[in-house]
Amino acid sequence: MNSTSPSSSPPIEGLAVLSDSHTAALVDAAGSVVYMSGGDRPDSPLVFARLLGEEENGFWRIRPYGPAELRSRSYRRDTMITETVWDVPQGGGTVTVVDHMAVRGPGVGVGHLIREVRLHKAIAEFEFRPRFDDGLAVPNIIVGRSEGGHPQWTFRHRDRDRGPVVTLVAHLAPGLETDHENGLVRGRLLRSGAAFVMSLGPQPSRPVSPVSRRASTQRHGRAWVDRNVAYRGRYEALVKRSMLTLEGLRYAPTGAIIAAATTSLPEALGGVRNWDYQHHWWRDADITLTAMIEGGAVDGLAEWRAFALKTIGDDPAGVRIMCGVAGEQNLPEREIGHLSGYENSRPVRRGNAAVDQFQLDVYGSIVHALVRIASRIGWTAASAQMVMALARVAEARWREPDSGLWESRGGRKHHTYSKVMAWLAVDRARELASTGEVPAVHDPLEAARLRAVADLIRADVLTCGFDQEQQAFTQSYGGPELDASLLRLPLIGFIAADDPRMVGTVEALMDQLVDERGFMLRYRTTGDRSADGLPGHEGRFLMCSFWLVEVLARIGRQKEAAAIFDNLVGVAGPLGLLAEEYQPAGGGRGGRQLGNFPQALSHAGLISAAAAMNRSGAWSDTSQGAGA
Repeated sequence: MNSTSPSSSPPIEGLAVLSDSHTAALVDAAGSVVYMSGGDRPDSPLVFARLLGEEENGFWRIRPYGPAELRSRSYRRDTMITETVWDVPQGGGTVTVVDHMAVRGPGVGVGHLIREVRLHKAIAEFEFRPRFDDGLAVPNIIVGRSEGGHPQWTFRHRDRDRGPVVTLVAHLAPGLETDHENGLVRGRLLRSGAAFVMSLGPQPSRPVSPVSRRASTQRHGRAWVDRNVAYRGRYEALVKRSMLTLEGLRYAPTGAIIAAATTSLPEALGGVRNWDYQHHWWRDADITLTAMIEGGAVDGLAEWRAFALKTIGDDPAGVRIMCGVAGEQNLPEREIGHLSGYENSRPVRRGNAAVDQFQLDVYGSIVHALVRIASRIGWTAASAQMVMALARVAEARWREPDSGLWESRGGRKHHTYSKVMAWLAVDRARELASTGEVPAVHDPLEAARLRAVADLIRADVLTCGFDQEQQAFTQSYGGPELDASLLRLPLIGFIAADDPRMVGTVEALMDQLVDERGFMLRYRTTGDRSADGLPGHEGRFLMCSFWLVEVLARIGRQKEAAAIFDNLVGVAGPLGLLAEEYQPAGGGRGGRQLGNFPQALSHAGLISAAAAMNRSGAWSDTSQGAGA
C-alpha cells in the first residue's frame, strides 16, 4: 500500500492543507490527518501531532483495507476540498475519500473536519486517535448517539477543566470498535456512503449534513476566487492555489495572517532550526498582502488594517515585530519535550523568542502594507495618521543596529535592508503629507522635512551599505557578506533594477548564493555557528528565489527569469503547495521541501513573481503551465 511506515515522517511536499480560516489540518498521502490544533485558533494545542512525533501522538487515518495503489489526489477546482482515490486490485474496486474543513454556517462552528468515504467493490478501514496537550494526553471516551441517531463518540481531557472537547459522529458506519484504554475508535467500512464529522467543542445544536456542508464549502471557495483572483496567464492554476492557501492562513476573527500553518518543521533534517510560525509577523503580512493585492484580492484587507490599528493603538514606538493572532504581545518560547520532532529534528517549539528582538524594518513593513491596502480600498484618516506616526519612530531609530529581518540570534548589526525599510517608512509618509490625498495629514512643510530625512537615510545606505570591491550591496554595513534580502531594494522603489549597483548586486548574489537551477540561500551558513548565532545549515529559501525572478524580469533578463520560475514551481508538491525551503537532491537523497508548511512567504513569492513575469512580457501567451 502507498503509505509511510509508523516510524517515518510523511514527506512535507505530499501534505494537503485544509482550513476554515480559523484553524487548519494537514493530511498526508496515506490518508492520515497528521496535524491539527484542538481549538479555535491556529496555535491551540494539537489534537493530532503525528507529524511532529509518532503515531502515539495522535492521528486520524482512513485508507483501503488491504493492498491498494494511490490513483489520484487533488483539490477540487477553486476550493480547499481534497479528493483522494485508491485502486484496490482485488476485485477491481476503488476507495475515494473527500476531505474538507467546513466553513462556518448554521449548526457549524469552528473546526468541523468532514471526511466522506465512497466504496466501490472495496472495504476501507479507519482509526481515530486524538491526543490532547500537543499529542500527550490520552482522552476519556463517552459513547452515545447524535441528534440524527448516528454513532457518536465524545473525547474529553481526563482533567475535565483542561483542553477542548472533540466529538466524532459517524454517518452510516456501523460496527466500529471503541478502545477506551487507548482512547481510540477504529473499524472497517463495508458500506458505500460512510461519512465522518469531527467537531472541536460542543456538538452543534442541529445535525450537520456532510454533503450539504461540502456543497456550502465548495460554493464559498469558488465565490472567493471569483471575487479575489484577477490573475490571468501562465500558471494560473498555481496562482489560484497560492491565493486560496494565503486566504486559508488568514485568521478570520481578527484579520491577522499567520506565517505558516505549523510549528517546528525543520529547516535542516535533524537540526535545531525549528521554529513556531503560527503567529502574525508584520513583515510577512506585508509581503503576503502585497502579493494578494497583485493577484486581485480585496476581501480581508479592511479587516487586516483594523487589526493593525487596534494592535498598535497609540503606541507605535512599542510595536513588536510579531504578535499573536488576537494581537497578543507575550509569546514566550518553550520546548515541547514529549514530541520527538519531524524526522527526529528537535526541539519542537511553541512561541518564538524573536518577539523580543528589535528589527528596524518593522515600521516600514507596516507602512508599506497600509499604503498598498489604500491603493486598493482607499485611505482612512486613522490609517494615514498611523503611517505618519510610524515614520516618526523610524526617523528616531534608523541609526540603531538591529537583529535584521532574518531574526539573527548572533547579535545586532547595521543591516542594510533594515535601513532601507526605515527609508521607506519616511518616504511614504513624505508622499502622503505632500499629496493632500488625506486632508488630516496634509502638511507641505512636514513633507519637505521628511524628504530631507529620507534623502539622508538613502545617502547613508548608498555609502555604507555598498561594497565598492564587490560592486554590490551587502548584508550589513562594513561587512562583505551578501544577503538575499537585498533583492527587495528595487521591488520597493529604493533603486532601479537596472541601476549598475543593483545589477552588480544581482551578479554577486547569483555567484555566491544561487545554485545552477536558481534556488537561493538567504545567506551563507558555516555549519558550525554562523553569523546568525545558530549551528547547522538550511535549505534554499523559496521566497528569495522568487524575488530573484522578479528582479531578473525587471532588468530585462526574462529568459533566465522564466527558467528559474519553471524550476521553482516544479518542486511544488502534487497539490501545488510550498514549504519555506527546498533542499536539492544530493548525498544519495532526492530533493525535498523543508520548513513550516504551507508557508505564506513562499506562496506570496510565487504570486508576485508570476505577476512580474506577466508585466514584463516574459510570457508572450497565456497558455497554462503545470498547476494544481
